[in-house]
Amino acid sequence: MIMGMKPLKAPGLDSFQPFFYKQFWPIVSKDLQYLVKKAFRNSLLDTLLVLIPKVDNLSYLNDFRPISLCNIAYKVITKILVAHIRPFLVNIVGPFQGRFIPRRGTTDNVL
Repeated sequence: MIMGMKPLKAPGLDSFQPFFYKQFWPIVSKDLQYLVKKAFRNSLLDTLLVLIPKVDNLSYLNDFRPISLCNIAYKVITKILVAHIRPFLVNIVGPFQGRFIPRRGTTDNVL
């Protein structure tokens, strides 16, 4: 999962980019496995929300684009979970669910 991530993605609260994990994978892999086991019990899931201005004259909340800066370890965990769950989605998700399902869209449910 890490090897498939863009190396210079914006870092989260942990200040690490995927490049670090790719470069030092033989050294950090065991520690990252430990983090995965402890992930749901600590602040690894914390995310920093940042508002990026879209225009020069900021007057409204719509003038900002929110982005979430998640820890890379969190992103790796979610990618692993998605990869393992994806084969079972057909049996879990109903036929009228259109968003966030590969090869389905909102317009698929228009009558």
